[in-house]
Amino acid sequence: MRVRCLPLLLTAAVALVTVNAEVLFDALMGKTFTGGRTFSIAWKDDGNEPKVVITKGFTLDLCTGSNSDIYPLITLVAGETFLRAQGTVSAKVPPGVGGNGASYFLRMTWAAAEGTVVSYSQRFAMAGMTGVFGPRQIQANAVGDTAPPQAEHPVQAPATSALTPSALPTYTPSASTSSKSLLSPSVVFNVFLILIFIPIFIPILIAVDR
Repeated sequence: MRVRCLPLLLTAAVALVTVNAEVLFDALMGKTFTGGRTFSIAWKDDGNEPKVVITKGFTLDLCTGSNSDIYPLITLVAGETFLRAQGTVSAKVPPGVGGNGASYFLRMTWAAAEGTVVSYSQRFAMAGMTGVFGPRQIQANAVGDTAPPQAEHPVQAPATSALTPSALPTYTPSASTSSKSLLSPSVVFNVFLILIFIPIFIPILIAVDR
């Protein structure tokens, strides 16, 4: 017989989980922009906490490198607010900041009440570039990361999850305990004796009392 600890069914386990608040850039993978020419960058808030504070400012940097070894090349936008930008800005990459190739991505940094949030775009290509990458940048780009770097967000919130029955501790009686039943022969015999002798002893007890 297995006896479950039923009160624990109502117990909740509280754990800290990261809330992935991010600015989501429009898809840039596979696109090519030309150095020295203006192009548009668009994004949207993913709706998670912390929400974008539209009156706050943000910076937008052009980066190269791998996901674990990021090299900012130039700040494309600084001092702009989400309110003024309305989800899109125009930028121009100076041709001399790097070489040609699909080794570029954007980094947006913005401040929430809980701390600084950093979001990254997909990688895209630049053409018409007159600069060159340094040895470390070339080595980082050779890693070949295709997904954006992991966003950085400071917010943590409690998440409650109920314990499932399978996770509850159980009690299994030993063989000696489980073999003792309330309807065992010895119990039945004792009850039978009590029922037989009670009618006999009650009159005797009453007579003695008198």
